[in-house]
Amino acid sequence: MTNVPTWSNEGQSGSILSFDDFNALYCALTGHNGACRWQHRLFTEFEAGRFPTDIELATGLGKTSIIALWILALGRALARESTASTAVPRRLAYVVDRRVVVDQASEFAEQVRERLEQAAQDDKHALHAIAIGLKNAGCGYALAGRPDAPRDHRRHGRHDRLSPALQCVRPRRPLGPFP
Repeated sequence: MTNVPTWSNEGQSGSILSFDDFNALYCALTGHNGACRWQHRLFTEFEAGRFPTDIELATGLGKTSIIALWILALGRALARESTASTAVPRRLAYVVDRRVVVDQASEFAEQVRERLEQAAQDDKHALHAIAIGLKNAGCGYALAGRPDAPRDHRRHGRHDRLSPALQCVRPRRPLGPFP
């Protein structure tokens, strides 16, 4: 593994990760070779509690990585705060109009979940504090859900700890235009 940052829960309120520290966490979470500058900028916006309503990027620039950026922002917020209240939303809806992208995003989220489970077991792992923060907040059971996955809605309410934190869906009608 590359040189990964370590950080404690103390004194992290309002701290902004440098690009190099962010890059190390991003690579550990995604398995990618490196992050882009736009991903770091969007991550810092997420950590500040600012979320765009839509994001337009050219094909192949890593829109699916937005899932990882959100997870890093949420995990850092939960790891450093004594309460579960955070400016980062606990749920993410990833809506795209192509089934193949829904499948790709769901598979990516599943790989991220597996990396977080491994990090939770290793207290020396760069993502350990993030993984534990997410797990303690109830995000460890089901990170990603798909609309075709079987689910007992009578047993699992919309906001219970077993409902997925990330929902990858394809709308039934075309999207847009957005105001």
